[in-house]
Order: sequence, then C-alpha cells, then structure tokens
Amino acid sequence: MTIHPTALGFANVAAAYERGRPSYPQDLLDWLVARGDVGTGGYVVDLGAGTGKLTRLLAGHGDRIVAVEPIEEMRGELEALVPQAEVVAGNAESMPLGSGVADLVTCGQSFHWFANERALGEIARVLKPGGALVLVWNTRDEADPLQRSLAALVDERRGATPAHETGAWREVMSASDSFLPDGELTVSTTQLVDRAGLLDRVESTSFVTQLAGPKRAELLGAVASLAPRDGHVELHLITRAYAYRRRDGKIAP
Repeated sequence: MTIHPTALGFANVAAAYERGRPSYPQDLLDWLVARGDVGTGGYVVDLGAGTGKLTRLLAGHGDRIVAVEPIEEMRGELEALVPQAEVVAGNAESMPLGSGVADLVTCGQSFHWFANERALGEIARVLKPGGALVLVWNTRDEADPLQRSLAALVDERRGATPAHETGAWREVMSASDSFLPDGELTVSTTQLVDRAGLLDRVESTSFVTQLAGPKRAELLGAVASLAPRDGHVELHLITRAYAYRRRDGKIAP
C-alpha cells in the first residue's frame, strides 16, 4: 500500500496517539449520522481510521462498521479498543470492499493525507448511489492562548507535511467529478489533558515523529513547560466537518 512517508511515523506512536488525541463532540456524531442517513442501520466505512477515535462513536450506528487503516500498529490499537468494528488493512486508493456497498464514508483527521482524484474515485466506488462522504477535523482554536503557544512551538517544524489548514484538499473536492457539497458543521469543544497527555498529543504529530532525537527532546521539553506538573489544562478546539454527496444522489436541504 502507498502511504505518505511522514505518515509512516504513526507506527511508532500509536499508543501515544490513542492517549493524546481528542474524541469528537456529540453534535458532530448526530450531524454526520443524519447526513449519512444511517440511523441504527446501514453500512458505514471509517477511512484512515487510526486508533478508532471516530470509529467507536459510529459503532452504535449501522449494521456494519468497517474501519480501513493502512498502518499495522494503529490497527492493533483499533482492534483492541473497538471490537465491534471490522478492521481491515487498506488505504484510500485501494479499499478491500465491494462496490456500491456503503451508505456513509467518514474520514476523521485523515483526508489531507490522500486528497486526490484517485482516492475520490475509490470512495465513490464503495458508496451506494446517493451515499455520503463526511470529512472531519479537530482543529486548534487559535483564540486560545495555550493553542497559540503550541502552534508557535510545533508548526515551524511542519515543513511540507500535508495538513487540513493548507486548504489543498478543498481544491481537490471542488474539482471532483464524483462529489457535490452537502453542508458544513462547526462545533467548539475542549479537551482536558494533564502534562503527559499534552506531551502525547504533540509526540503523536506525524512530523514530530520524524525529528532527530535531540530536536524532539528539545521540543517536548518546551511543550512540558506549558502544563503544570500536577493538574490539567484545557485545549480549546474547533471541530469542522464537511459533507459531500455522490453526484447521482439527492442533496440534503
């Protein structure tokens, strides 16, 4: 399977990813389930599922929940934590699934890694006529001083790593022959973390895993200084979701 070289770093931090990454708010779950029209039935595919942060929320919806994840170590966490999901090895350009089977495909924190027409063609193949694709990201609330401090430390090390913030994925969606926009959702939320959780959040960032040992240690030391030795801090987040419908489907009001 083809995987972006930087994304391969997730193999080394799967446990930290699970500990440090936030979940998603209930408002998002209600919205995307309605967009996918799955209710308590249907077929849901979580693509680029990671350790299953979104998969586990979807597990109460749909008769079949399939999590597609290319990295073995992430799949291991997912299988242990979301036993009700069917976990398969695959990527966005090649899913080991039938054609026209899914009511809903979700991409949580993942679409920027494979934002290309080939992937969209594969997603369209797997979806039923009129099926929904929902792209989801938890993003920093830049009004939060702590998030601004983290950004100042971390983002200068990003380099050319794909990111939601660049907006390149929007250009791919706009040019797609497979999908039409079907609504957006923005929800403010928070994540409560202790110092260890804050370190896990940063250490599980793809490009941080690629830093040489001394540079990574220097960064994590600076991050540790932002949280008290005992107690917790709040990370303010904005969850952003974007729904699309296969072009042969009905657009929601």
